[in-house]
Amino acid sequence: MTKATVSKSHIAHEHLRERITRGAYGPGYRLVLDQLARELGMSVVPVREAIRRLEAEGVVTFERNVGARVAAIDPVDFREACQTLAIAEGAAVALAQPHLAAADRREPTRTP
Repeated sequence: MTKATVSKSHIAHEHLRERITRGAYGPGYRLVLDQLARELGMSVVPVREAIRRLEAEGVVTFERNVGARVAAIDPVDFREACQTLAIAEGAAVALAQPHLAAADRREPTRTP
């Protein structure tokens, strides 16, 4: 996307996603439309669209009469993701091993 074709909704989405990912907006943080719109220098409409998109992605939850909040991490989903990652990393190492030189496979020397 070129700079000229980037929508305000896209800008708001990227800003919010980055803040959530970095931890500036943690789980349970209330996303207030007016405040975010002022912070981004835009109207509430693109911010609302960005929040709806984040809700569809599972990053934000919306509760009637409360508003949008950053979603909490589901412990079961987190455990399953970690287990999947461990399996994938193990498989990647096993597949890469035959392609490594002997020097790459040696355990690094430790300095005191």
